[in-house]
Formats: sequence, structure tokens, C-alpha cells
Amino acid sequence: MRYLFLSDVHLTINRPEVSRCFIGFLESPDFRSADKVYILGDLFDYWIGPKHIELVDYQDVLKSLRGVTKRGQEVFFIPGNRDFMVGKELTRATGVKVLKETAEINVFQQHIYLTHGDLLCTQDISYQSYRRLIRSGLIKSTVKHIPAGAGKSVAHSLRQLSNQAVAQKPIITRSLAEKAIKDVFRRGYDIIICGHIHEAKEHRFKERTGKEKILYTLGSWTSINSYLTSDNGIFQLHEE
Repeated sequence: MRYLFLSDVHLTINRPEVSRCFIGFLESPDFRSADKVYILGDLFDYWIGPKHIELVDYQDVLKSLRGVTKRGQEVFFIPGNRDFMVGKELTRATGVKVLKETAEINVFQQHIYLTHGDLLCTQDISYQSYRRLIRSGLIKSTVKHIPAGAGKSVAHSLRQLSNQAVAQKPIITRSLAEKAIKDVFRRGYDIIICGHIHEAKEHRFKERTGKEKILYTLGSWTSINSYLTSDNGIFQLHEE
């Protein structure tokens, strides 16, 4: 069984070259050989809800994803901080199965925790408060009922404000918190896989018992293809 994990592609109509790169990757031997694919958020730079499926922004990618699931590959999606409004409309359009903000799988007797990663940035208190607010039922319902054009404008404005806020925060604040990571491991997980911090890296943590736990963080697709594979339980990071 072969698994493939990726995140933070940040597709946007303003960068068609990223869409072309991603579509090409979907047809690559490395991707096509994966039995199960997990996209851990921020596939889209922003998503305004069900209306977005009808817009021109991502039509080529959505069509390609439909081709992937039709040929028998299972693709799962965990929402990120940019595309948390993704819902069942993505499944209807592409066959990609949308999961909650965390998921767990077992790969060759390894218990694995999957998430986008922003949940683990617990030192960023202001962001966590904003995160709870923006994902509330009231906000989601409001966004879903406004015209698509207005929704895109709101999303674009929030994107700019977010970029400005992140730039002003110390790196330690916007990084994954070690305590949050260790709390997940204490719940019985052997491996954590996440994105969000745009860094492809393997981090090892040793418990008092001597057992090693591993955190894999996934890179972004700003200039390269970044992904993680597991072939029969052996994990490998790739950057191309």
C-alpha cells in the first residue's frame, strides 16, 4: 500500500503556473502509483463556500481531480486555514472525500495523526481566537449566502490582512508549539503529519521510554513540488 501526503499548494487564479504544475503532478508516475492521497489543507489560496465550485478559478484542477478519482485513486482532503470553507461540493464535483480538521489512519501498525497544522500553533493566541470566530456557524452561514463576487472580495481582503499580521509576529509565535505536538503523541500517536508552516522536514522526539515519535511537516508549492510518501510503512520526503 502506497500513501502520498501533500499540502499548501495555494492554487490561485493569479498564478496559473502553479495550477499547471499541480495538474502535471497528478499525472506523474509518483502520484499515479499512490493508492491513497491525503491533501492536508490550503490546496486553494481561498475558498468562499459552495458557490466557488461554479467559478472559473479552479475548473482545470477540479476536472483533473475528478479524473484521478475516476481512475480508482482515493483522495482525501483536510481543510486548511485558507480553504476551511470547502465542503461537500468538492466531493460532488471531484470525488475527493472531505474530512474534518483532524483525521487518524493506521499505516503498517503506525498510528498517524493528520491535520493542516494551524491547530498546533497554540502559542499564537490571537490567531486561535480568530480561528474559532471565522469558523463559527454564523460566519460560515453568512459567507455562504452572499454573492460570489462579494465573497471573493471578502476572502481577498482577509488574505491581505492575514499576510500583514503574520509578517509582524515572531517566528516562535507562528510556529508549531512543542507542547501541542507532545500532547498529540501522548494520546497514542506514533507519527504526526501536517503542513501550514511551509517547511519539508522530519522532526524526531524521544520519549522517556526511549521510543521515538516522528513529526513530518510538509513544504509549500511556491517554487517546487513538495510531498511525503509512505511505501509499505517507510516514509520519505520529496522536493522536486
